[in-house]
Amino acid sequence: MCLQISLIVFNLSLPEVGSYFASTYLLDNNANNFYLGIDLAPSDSNAPRKLSVNGKDCTRCDWIQSLNKCTTSGMFSLSSVDIPFGTGSGGQDEISMIKTYLGNDVTNGIPSTLNISLAGPHSYKFYLYSFNSDWTGSIISPIPLFSIKINGKYQEPITRAPTYLQSKRYGPFYWNNINSNEQVLSIGWANDNIKYSIPLSGIEIYSSIQTPFSIPF
Repeated sequence: MCLQISLIVFNLSLPEVGSYFASTYLLDNNANNFYLGIDLAPSDSNAPRKLSVNGKDCTRCDWIQSLNKCTTSGMFSLSSVDIPFGTGSGGQDEISMIKTYLGNDVTNGIPSTLNISLAGPHSYKFYLYSFNSDWTGSIISPIPLFSIKINGKYQEPITRAPTYLQSKRYGPFYWNNINSNEQVLSIGWANDNIKYSIPLSGIEIYSSIQTPFSIPF
């Protein structure tokens, strides 16, 4: 029996881990407009294009890297676990978003970090998506405890995904760029658990900006 992929990807019904506050400037945060979605996937030879994930136009980090918009550290991986889900509105784009991820480079001791340049002065709200690469459907190994840092500040609580979930959405996180120029939103993902590559599959960003980020293709 197949479940819909929309149950695990960019879906508002996904379990959440509270609200997080990445800055103290939250009184006027009005980040209600979808701005940018990024599928954290290894580089490939495909030409940049718009990815369809749950009805939203998304992109990949390396496709906007030349615009100085997105950089990473750590290691990209592709899970070998079969995805026992039907295809949603985005089909293979949604499956790819779940199966590919950024994690700590355990071998070389390089922590996983996602850096995104965002325009100011604007408010932002974002969600982070994680995938349990040890999920098999019948036997699930729990993801170890880990923490998240936003621009160097730890976010509470230290967390882990429940053992019965293959995918989980963390957030919302809030961040305001109060400057008139672009500033970097830096996300340290599971940096305190460098011995384990905890997957970060994607990010979904909302903003006070009225129009979405223009995805090159």
